[in-house]
Amino acid sequence: MRSFRRDVCHAGAMTRWDQLIGEHAGTLRDVFCRAAATAHTENGDRFAPDDLGDDARIYGITTSNSARFLVGQDLESRALTGVTVCERGLVWWVEIDRTPLAPVQVYFYKAPPDATKIDELRLDDADVKRQLSRSNARQLDLFNRSGALGHPDLLNVIIVHYGDPVAGPGKLDVGAPYIDGNQMIWEWQERFDQVDEQAAPTIEIRPLGEDGGVFDGLRLVEPIEEDAEDPAASSLPSEDQRFEGMQMRDDLSDGDQDEGTGQEPS
Repeated sequence: MRSFRRDVCHAGAMTRWDQLIGEHAGTLRDVFCRAAATAHTENGDRFAPDDLGDDARIYGITTSNSARFLVGQDLESRALTGVTVCERGLVWWVEIDRTPLAPVQVYFYKAPPDATKIDELRLDDADVKRQLSRSNARQLDLFNRSGALGHPDLLNVIIVHYGDPVAGPGKLDVGAPYIDGNQMIWEWQERFDQVDEQAAPTIEIRPLGEDGGVFDGLRLVEPIEEDAEDPAASSLPSEDQRFEGMQMRDDLSDGDQDEGTGQEPS
């Protein structure tokens, strides 16, 4: 059996996957990457289309099924809180509870032969397509119409693993697609097994009191004590003096109002 070691490169910056999944993002990344590497390697050992071994079609099917099986087995042993492996018919996914936020569904697919990009994935699962259309597309539409800043948290995410029986395991990508008509469009995508290549930039937050020289020359003014005598206070008129002689004006008559809407002129 060939051996293959999958190294997952971690970085300090947050990726879209990290932001969406939360506390279990790093652990789940390891689980999915290891499962894909093992599945491609094990099934590649049985590839022998000119003999009694598997052909390319069988390799693709068994690798996809093996990768999902290994993820489920690993997650069962880890017993991560809020992480559940789900299956309905031929549809398989991992659900991540994010209470009080909505849960995220993570689907796991093998890329087509010779594919190099995530947008080359073609979904045959009608149920998943309906889910992407009903959930992701609707959420993206509501987010765009609201005019909110940032980006929407699309709740259906797909991890795609690449590889072939000769070269072995390849990279992994992750993204959030939605269905527009008959077309699958990726709202975001990033490299999954090499975090540092797609990590979002970190934002430096300065400690309070450090302004980086922006306010050079300014100083804090000592607070004024309530009991301190203000030398200018004696020169100011009192409330009664300032409003002495003033009278309340009667309500405007109808003729004094601006014609038309009755509102102030712009």
